[in-house]
Amino acid sequence: MPKNCTLVFYGGSIANGTLLLDETSIYPMLDLDKLVFCRVSGTYKKGQLKTDENGIYYWNGHEWKKSSTNS
Repeated sequence: MPKNCTLVFYGGSIANGTLLLDETSIYPMLDLDKLVFCRVSGTYKKGQLKTDENGIYYWNGHEWKKSSTNS
């Protein structure tokens, strides 16, 4: 992927090979594991969000951090 691109899913999936990210945003990140059936490497764009059964996470530019909410 070219640097600073946004990959938007409107359906389908990505299979085989390697998806090489370079400060890439992916939307939606919900259920990404169900959409991508290949090796993913590189870096996400800072602020990228993802969810899983344990909560919501954001990419701070170096690592995934769990988002906290006020209840």
